[in-house]
Amino acid sequence: MKTLLRYAFRELRMRKVILKVFGSNTRARKAYAELGFKEVGRLKRHILKDGVFEDEIYMEVFSEELK
Repeated sequence: MKTLLRYAFRELRMRKVILKVFGSNTRARKAYAELGFKEVGRLKRHILKDGVFEDEIYMEVFSEELK
């Protein structure tokens, strides 16, 4: 993921990267946070997954915030 972000910011000159993740995926959310991503939005009980409605979390990181 770090390599992908470096490519996005250095080669593609993107200003920020946005992603979405299931609320129950705590390992992914923690890994993204360690890279500098911050939660910017949450759609409560938005996605039906395995018969249960899950939150959908939006996260973003700006080029200057990459750790």
